[in-house]
Amino acid sequence: MADIDHRPTVVTTSRLGDIAEARAIAAQKAAEAARLAAEAADAVSQIDDANTGAKTDSRRPRLLRRHIFAATTAALTVSCVLLLGALVGLALHHQTVQRDLRNDTEILDGARASVTALISPTSDDATESAQRILDDATGGWYDEFSKSKDAFAAVVQQSQTQASGLVSDAAIEKRNDDGSTSVLVAGTSRVTNAAGADQQVRTWRLRVDVIQVDNRIKLARVEVVP
Repeated sequence: MADIDHRPTVVTTSRLGDIAEARAIAAQKAAEAARLAAEAADAVSQIDDANTGAKTDSRRPRLLRRHIFAATTAALTVSCVLLLGALVGLALHHQTVQRDLRNDTEILDGARASVTALISPTSDDATESAQRILDDATGGWYDEFSKSKDAFAAVVQQSQTQASGLVSDAAIEKRNDDGSTSVLVAGTSRVTNAAGADQQVRTWRLRVDVIQVDNRIKLARVEVVP
């Protein structure tokens, strides 16, 4: 039987950089809004000074008060618009990052489960073990394994193999043009068989391409990494 690994899945750190970038943009917008408000306050101060020197003209105070009100209102409006835009942009970007993180986690969990089945065949249910591997396959890997599925089950049965696999690490390597994602996977199997192996540890380093088919993550390619 395959062990269940409860350790957290490894996710790429590029998403964290996206969050930091969004926060920096929001801070820049806020600083720009503060600068505009400061400029408006300076303009108001200058108008106040002009108002002080124009007390002899009875019409000027009313005009200057209008200018003060208009300048202050404009500055506050611009500041609010900039801040609101920055906050909306940050919220939308955060939602995108969270969605991508969930997708990455789903991809990695699917890769871990499929590889665990691949490295955990048992003679107790050799045919079912082979079928589980095929059920998790698609594309080129499906075509390749479907041709050897029966032979694989026969070898497992004849050798009385009992393998318990555990995936220790998984990380996204790259995203491919065909929609698949390349994942690096490391794991071990403890193998007992008729040839004399008794809980012998075998180490696995694999590169697998995974893709979502009918809302299920499947292996499209399997490659042993030296």
